[in-house]
Order: sequence, then structure tokens, then C-alpha cells
Amino acid sequence: MHRELALHFERHYQANTDGLDRLAVAVQVNCLLLVCEMAAWLVDLQGRI
Repeated sequence: MHRELALHFERHYQANTDGLDRLAVAVQVNCLLLVCEMAAWLVDLQGRI
């Protein structure tokens, strides 16, 4: 019984780890895009001054 429970938890742990890895990559990409957008705003503002 304990072995089955441990295997069940291991499968869910692995599935959650895979999902969190994908979310971490998505957050990193979005942060990079945000930095690019902020840089574009600064360039635009500098051209207006």
C-alpha cells in the first residue's frame, strides 16, 4: 500500500515539475519581452524630448 501511494505521489510530482518548468520558461520570456517594450518606450520618449 505504501509503495502504491509513493508511486502515485511520484507521478503527480513529476507532472507538476514539468508544468512548473514550462511556466518558468513562459515567465522568463515574458520578462524579456517586458524589458524590450520598456526600452522601446525609453527610445520613443528620448526622441520626443
